[in-house]
Amino acid sequence: MFLAPRRAATLALCLFAAPAFSVPAFADTALLIGNSRYEHGATIREGAAVAAAARPLEGVGFEVIEGRNLTTTEIRNRLSQLVAADETDRLVIALSGHFANAPDGGVWFLGTDADSPDRGDVGGQGIDLGTVLAIAARAPGRALVLLATEDRDFPLGLGLSRGIALPEPPQGVALVAGSARDVSQLLWADLLEPGATIAGAVSRNEMLVATGFLPRDVPFLPQAPAGFTADADEAETWDAARELDTEGAYRAYLMRYPFGPNAEAARDRLDELRNDPASIAERTETALGLTRDDRREVQRALSVLGHYDGNIDGIFGAGSRAGIRAWQQETGAGATGFLTVTTRAAILRDGAAREAEIAAEEAEARAAREALDRAFWAQSGQGQSIAGLRAYLERFPQGLFADMARSRLSDLQGEGERRAWESATAQDSIPSYRQFLETYPNGTYAAAARNRIAELQRGAGGQAPGGSYLPGHGGTITQPQPPQANLQAYQMEEARLNLNTRSRQMLELHLARRGFHPGQVDGQFDDQTRAALRAFQAGMGLPQTGYFNQATILRLTQGSGFNIIIH
Repeated sequence: MFLAPRRAATLALCLFAAPAFSVPAFADTALLIGNSRYEHGATIREGAAVAAAARPLEGVGFEVIEGRNLTTTEIRNRLSQLVAADETDRLVIALSGHFANAPDGGVWFLGTDADSPDRGDVGGQGIDLGTVLAIAARAPGRALVLLATEDRDFPLGLGLSRGIALPEPPQGVALVAGSARDVSQLLWADLLEPGATIAGAVSRNEMLVATGFLPRDVPFLPQAPAGFTADADEAETWDAARELDTEGAYRAYLMRYPFGPNAEAARDRLDELRNDPASIAERTETALGLTRDDRREVQRALSVLGHYDGNIDGIFGAGSRAGIRAWQQETGAGATGFLTVTTRAAILRDGAAREAEIAAEEAEARAAREALDRAFWAQSGQGQSIAGLRAYLERFPQGLFADMARSRLSDLQGEGERRAWESATAQDSIPSYRQFLETYPNGTYAAAARNRIAELQRGAGGQAPGGSYLPGHGGTITQPQPPQANLQAYQMEEARLNLNTRSRQMLELHLARRGFHPGQVDGQFDDQTRAALRAFQAGMGLPQTGYFNQATILRLTQGSGFNIIIH
């Protein structure tokens, strides 16, 4: 929805500004604790809603001390802050979570770390309600204590039972108890209507139980001052609230203009929205107090179930809401797009079950693939022939034996070519070299074979113009050296490679393996090594220098997996 710039600015003021009328500086204080998640007990589904009333109370002049999912020690710390505030005027204390009762009338508000307390140790795992009421008694006639819980399981030891047994509060203190949802409604809405009394607000909900000081003529909020008129921005603020048409927008309007000309209409519309199923569903999810990791878990489960394909980022946008609705429709739940305790647990359960199914399906498919893989490997000869290896790699390029097959195929192909080359050079005839080229037209020795054919066709008798070394003859034929000026350049280029003895030996070994006989493999580049190197360079179409450079080394070691370290 698009708002005009001025209207958007007005709405921002509506959300964050103080009330437009003059509120007496009462320095009122509220303590709001909403415990929903317990380590050793059931979740209070709407426990956090009580703590969420902080913003509305701040909007009508309260200083709020808030806490959610607090341990016993943390609750005591919040109570210490409240005592330090030394509030003697309006005081609100709201506690939502699990409570324990004793037959003698004791009541304790349990911290989230409470673990099966009994009558003997409950004082260390919860806060005595008597202490809370004693603090409230410091503001007689202006103190309200709200206790909220749900009928949810919590393990208690000997001498204790679940629930809230209301004691008689100190004089001047109002004590109200009920479900977390009903108490939150009282605190969020009914009490915040200007002129509303505690007794009147409680009487609207028969599910609430109240005792203590409940006057019917003392309003919880002050009445509008005599002659009150709204400021010039009220109409535009009202238009912005109607355009957004959300609970937050109307509540923000009422916080700024509780006695404005549109206040009654705002409260009416707020009541309608509160009873709207979508709003109820949203409030229910908000009360869960989900963390970002909690939302990521839901998104991951929805993704596994095929209902969500967005980012697993813990942000519930349109895609997440659509995924939740899709799951709700599929399972017959109300398709609200919002979570409850039950739906969240069911989505996570279904997601985990589907993950297990997928893992089992993948394991079964993998076992079937591996069985076929092993069977075909055995059928194709287990790597004993080039044809069998090629057939295996074509069928299973990423198979169980793929790496072994590639290595074996390379060895067999290299061995076959080497034997064919030795046979060709042993015969040293044009037909033998041509037969070699028919089988290995792009092989390692192909260029040398073509050169030898050309030499034989010219009738060189083993010595081609320029002095080539004849592979396979087992000796060296003297070749002309390069001009002295070029020779020095070739020598300097090889020297810059800074080859160590091990690298020199490996280069000689590569020459030998390719059929160019360098003499003894000792790392000493003698005349026979230089002649073999010139013959190799000639076969590869490289300059016939007899000295190594980077290009020659790369061509000589290509495909071998051996890397010469060049400094």
